[in-house]
Amino acid sequence: MLSKPMDRRTLIKKGSALLIVCAGAGLGPFLARNRKVFRKATVVMGTVAEIQIIHDDAPTAYRIIDQAFAEIRRIEQLMSRFQAGSDVGRANEFAFEQPVPISQETAGIITKAFRWAAVTDGMFDPAIGKLSEIWDIKNRTTPPETNQWTHLSNRHFYQQMQLETKEGQPMLRFFNSDVKLDLGGIAKGYAADRAIQVLTDEGIEQALVNLGGDVVALGEKRNDRGWKVGIKDPNHPHQIAKVLNLKNQAVATSGNYEQYFISQASLYHHLIDPGLARPGRSSFHGLTVIGTNGCDADALATGLFFFSKEQTLQLLETNTEGFTTIRFG
Repeated sequence: MLSKPMDRRTLIKKGSALLIVCAGAGLGPFLARNRKVFRKATVVMGTVAEIQIIHDDAPTAYRIIDQAFAEIRRIEQLMSRFQAGSDVGRANEFAFEQPVPISQETAGIITKAFRWAAVTDGMFDPAIGKLSEIWDIKNRTTPPETNQWTHLSNRHFYQQMQLETKEGQPMLRFFNSDVKLDLGGIAKGYAADRAIQVLTDEGIEQALVNLGGDVVALGEKRNDRGWKVGIKDPNHPHQIAKVLNLKNQAVATSGNYEQYFISQASLYHHLIDPGLARPGRSSFHGLTVIGTNGCDADALATGLFFFSKEQTLQLLETNTEGFTTIRFG
């Protein structure tokens, strides 16, 4: 999710990285003659992000990493619902009254979001921003009153907005005042993809972008050894349940054990079931999607969380190529 800005200490303490990069892996500081791993972390999109690249020159490596972070910030400025001047912020403010012009890029992500919303029958719904605001998991200690959210259940809000083009300009319009666009379930993965593209355009062939748990790997860390990424154990957060070896792959994980509060012995987490208009219930605690790009993996990690194993397999076989899932907890 494109999260509300938080201070750095809170971000690092609470975290949202369901995936962690495994350091070292016995490779030593040199991968080849004069080539090293250069890494940098910063706070962006409401989370702690890290980029690693393989290069032979430190100043050049950090310049290129900074370019990739600048691209991530550009996506945030376009698509964050917490920025009034973003495409999403302006749409949420005015699109119920009149069509709002948005960028071609945001329109493309909304089109992709519409596709996954239809495929998952609304379990991934990019227009449930109002529910996200009402539940406000990061700041609540008790659930909202039922009259605040029950009328928002099973509404398929993505079907109550329209993307159109006027003289070549994409326009977004809402047909219900309860519609609030929230691209948080897809834009982080897209931003990670874009960061990888920036690195590729600069000639980088080996890199890893970890955007708060949305991870995209470029090439391998070393010949025949991919980038090692560990998935946290939902029942033991300080332990790793599984280590993935990634090469030109993307990973996204959703879990009900990172952002939550407990009230009267009930757990309320940030994964909203649009059919219920409240945090949903699942027989497992974490779902990891492995695929070819971060954008689709991000959306599927959200949209498939409340699907059965059989439903998930069928959906992936029908609508993706090379995507798999792993359940934990």
